Amino acid sequence: MMAVALLAVSSMSAQATLLAYEGFDAVGNIRVRAMPGGMGFTNNATLTNYRMRTYDSAGLSYTDGQGNSLEVEGQYGGMDVLIAGTKNLQLELTDGAISSGTVYMSYLFDADNATTGFTAGLLSGAVGASSTMGPVMQAMVRATSTGWGNFGVPSGIDDVDGPTTAGLHFVVSEVNLDAGTMTTYFDPTDLTDVAGSASHTIASTGATFSPITHFGLTLGANIGYVDEIRIGETIGDVTPIPEPATLGLISAFGGAILFIRRCFMI
Repeated sequence: MMAVALLAVSSMSAQATLLAYEGFDAVGNIRVRAMPGGMGFTNNATLTNYRMRTYDSAGLSYTDGQGNSLEVEGQYGGMDVLIAGTKNLQLELTDGAISSGTVYMSYLFDADNATTGFTAGLLSGAVGASSTMGPVMQAMVRATSTGWGNFGVPSGIDDVDGPTTAGLHFVVSEVNLDAGTMTTYFDPTDLTDVAGSASHTIASTGATFSPITHFGLTLGANIGYVDEIRIGETIGDVTPIPEPATLGLISAFGGAILFIRRCFMI
């Protein structure tokens, strides 16, 4: 009875409800276009430049100032050498376009150059191996010479004042498609309070968004990696923290005792 109760309780533990997730947990050291799409993404090989690869090593990770670590798995994707030419990645949403409401996205982004060439975020279409994703960039984060910020060509977003350093950044964005707003939080020191602990917050208003159909990354002529791409309906969906094993056991044990008490009216 105890074993059955424990199983029942543990199976009901809260899980993030995601619209899409890509952790690059396929076999490492293969072309991204050759790997199966992640949850909620269709990896259409014609949309991803052949230079994008997964890497046969531990993926990117992030730990806040409170000791909380972002839930991660798999390898990571991107470029490890400077190669001339287009380096675009576009992942198509399996369930179709997101045309209204508020959507959240997060990802880990490791860049070798903090001033130019990097853009990642939500697209309204695909451009394949075109030299630019400009016509479909809706709610993006990009690096500029004056700092990272929000960017969208057709949507009319261009606000900067974010980080100015290269290297790893954790990016969380809230995009309200109806109100035409985008707020991006960089490198929170508390994953349970992203908005209140971000190192930089960039708020954009007055945008006109088209329906979101893809997640995209473009690297220009730089070295860069992306990992743990999440799209969800709440900020908690896209910033999951693994439950400590001890807390999980305590919760399961307490739930099991309650289950037994109710069954036998103790």
